[in-house]
Amino acid sequence: MTALGFGVGVDWRRIPTALVDACERLDLPLFRVPYATPFIAIAQTAVQLLGAQARARDSWALEAQRAVANAAAQRDGLAGVVREAASRLGRWIAVADRTGRIIEAAPRGAREAAGDEAIRREVRRLVERGTRASRVSGVGGGVGSGSSGSSGQSNGEGSTEVTGEVTGEAASGAPGGAPRDTVTGGTARPATDEAVEMQTLGRSGRLLGALITPAGVQDHAERTLLGLVAALVTVQLEHRAGQGEAETSLRSAVLRLLLAGETELAEGVATGVLPRLPRGRISVVRLEDVDTLGQGLIDDLRSLATRPGLLTAPLGVGLEPGVEAGAGAVLICEASQADAVRRTLTEHRTPAGVSERGLLGDLGSLLEQAEIALARARSTGTDGPVTYRPALHGGMLRLLDSPEARKQAESLLAPVRQHDRRNDDTVERALAVWLAHHGQTSPAAVELGVHRHTLRSRVQTAATLLQRDLDDPDTRAELWAALRVLGATA
Repeated sequence: MTALGFGVGVDWRRIPTALVDACERLDLPLFRVPYATPFIAIAQTAVQLLGAQARARDSWALEAQRAVANAAAQRDGLAGVVREAASRLGRWIAVADRTGRIIEAAPRGAREAAGDEAIRREVRRLVERGTRASRVSGVGGGVGSGSSGSSGQSNGEGSTEVTGEVTGEAASGAPGGAPRDTVTGGTARPATDEAVEMQTLGRSGRLLGALITPAGVQDHAERTLLGLVAALVTVQLEHRAGQGEAETSLRSAVLRLLLAGETELAEGVATGVLPRLPRGRISVVRLEDVDTLGQGLIDDLRSLATRPGLLTAPLGVGLEPGVEAGAGAVLICEASQADAVRRTLTEHRTPAGVSERGLLGDLGSLLEQAEIALARARSTGTDGPVTYRPALHGGMLRLLDSPEARKQAESLLAPVRQHDRRNDDTVERALAVWLAHHGQTSPAAVELGVHRHTLRSRVQTAATLLQRDLDDPDTRAELWAALRVLGATA
């Protein structure tokens, strides 16, 4: 029921006070129908008004769709579409990317309403499902599944008594003839306690983000306009995604060229597309996989990437042989940009590895230093960048930290370990301490707390079991490495 008309002059001269009070409580419009007004006139007037309203909405929808389509042809089509649609609907609209980050919103205050963490989580959940969907969510409250329909919230107007003939003002259902908000798209201000509707953008299996609007009753004209907005925004996001993938590939190619020593070619490829490449003294920064980084840090790094003298690029794909790097990102920055990068990583408490300063010709070595520093940051749980220093370098023995090396070490020392288990002996321990003291019996015997003759006997037993010459430096090095791998040198 939209409104209630009460005929006077039959049994009642005036509208009963109880009925007026009830309509006020229900926010139901109430109008007075004089006795002389024929019932057929009321029906005819209602039909005429509904027809006029439908024609007006059709004209509004056509004009709004034309304006939004024209906005899509502007230089920044995504922002233009969102601004125009928000203006036409009279309510805020926002677009989020796959991570839930708001990338466009209108009017100005919309980012605060749409940027709630609960909304970001819900957008990520919808996108991760991989299928097109829509959901209504209460900001700061519970989230419930739904379709792109009404939020179930009342949008009625206060009741009013209208005297005289039934007119357009009275039939509009609002005081003073003002059309309803849900029909005309009247002003809607962002509020942190209102429900919002999220509609995924893109095709199933390749969702690009979500369109976020206040949840509420929408007529056919508004739903049609929002459908057009979703389609145009999807096209814009597809275009941006293609550009982003192309730029990522270009940055990776430039990095490969720099690692290969093709500095001039790298500068030629980057000219006009990327900011000026680093020159002079540089530092290399290694980061974790980008997917593990916080959205705030990603935004700050994107801002830094626009500065001349700083190159950001992905790692893990297509690197030159001999350069070890896992999935992640690298920043190559001039001395003038290094402090800004370090400050950003520190503010976001992000583990990272920073190399010493060097030249582009030393990029491979600097990248390896950054890798070592990042590994130290991970192992120590450091919340921030760790700068490389020679003491972090594990040397040749760090290369032995592999399952194959451990298997070989266990095979080499198996005779000694089997002897110790069978005879409750400590030949392996005696061998490790003796090697640690460079084959000097007296200090090794003191450390073990045994007589030097006892130590010589155990060392000789080891040589016999292993069938190796322990005076051979290669044999000693191999045994020491095996003991190190198995943790028997502590």
